[in-house]
Amino acid sequence: MESKQDSLRKSEEIEFLNIYNDRKSESLILLTSVKNLFFIQLPNMPKTYITRVVYDFNHRSMIVKKKSSTTKVLGAITYRPFLERKFAEIVFCAVDSDEQVKGYGSRLMNQFKDYITTHSDITHFLTYADDLAIGFFKRNGFSTEITLEYSIWAKHIKDYTGGTLMQCRLIPRVKYVEARQTLESQRLAVKDKLKEKYATITKQSGLKFSKSDGKYDPLSIPGVKEAGWTPEMEMRARKTICLPHYRTMVTVLEALKEQNCAWPFREPVDAKIVSDYYDVIKQPMDLSTLEKNLKNDKYQTIKQFADDVQKIFDNCRIYNAKNTLYYAAADELEGFFRNKMHEEGVRL
Repeated sequence: MESKQDSLRKSEEIEFLNIYNDRKSESLILLTSVKNLFFIQLPNMPKTYITRVVYDFNHRSMIVKKKSSTTKVLGAITYRPFLERKFAEIVFCAVDSDEQVKGYGSRLMNQFKDYITTHSDITHFLTYADDLAIGFFKRNGFSTEITLEYSIWAKHIKDYTGGTLMQCRLIPRVKYVEARQTLESQRLAVKDKLKEKYATITKQSGLKFSKSDGKYDPLSIPGVKEAGWTPEMEMRARKTICLPHYRTMVTVLEALKEQNCAWPFREPVDAKIVSDYYDVIKQPMDLSTLEKNLKNDKYQTIKQFADDVQKIFDNCRIYNAKNTLYYAAADELEGFFRNKMHEEGVRL
């Protein structure tokens, strides 16, 4: 962890600002620096598109810059807030390549989160990340699991070919710029409590077996009950270990959940939104139900698991027209599912 002196020195060197096109010369100068930063750091993005977004009146940019410079932007996040819908789309995010090792990217993201939770009711960020950016966003609290209701953000954000849609849910009571220090304080507090609890280690006497079948009631062993062991814990462990293909099913399910095209299938269809769905679909299935079934050991064979996965795709194609996004998502996810099962050595 950095020392207080280092932290103070860094805080004196840089500053974070939220800027937009208010037609003032100071803002326009900084926005031009933001634009030039994106030109360099995002070479695959069309320059005309970058320019249009950065100067657009609906977009904002959170920047980090040296206090000693009026124009040099070290990093920027350009975003569009949808205040009524309580989410913001991060369009661009980049840090000067010469400054990336200093951790400005994460510090900028934390400042951005705190600014948004302080100045708005926004609860979610959405962004499309390319392969190189996915790791950065994951380290900063983003996930490929999209829980924000599709109707809230659909048709409001730009879809990028080859990008992975990611989401971050904001927690208003969290001060993100202090999160690391808070977690460290909590870790030390837990460590101290454990030291208090286990200050004296009790050594139990060994077990003595007579000539018998070797069976022994675990709860009769001194210290086992106090450690929190229960017979149910062993039963769950045994079932998990014994189930054939259990690890394969877990691996495939996790991979399905992470796919961008899985967004319509992660949770059960809401009958309040789609009133006639359960009149048409008699055997509904979704990824969260699959996960519950798997945890409850419902699938004794890989075929039972695969049959339930297939229901997701079949149900979607029964209910939705062929020219819909839902139908296309079902086709794409089914193709991925079959390839993944083949990779795991399972023939369908």
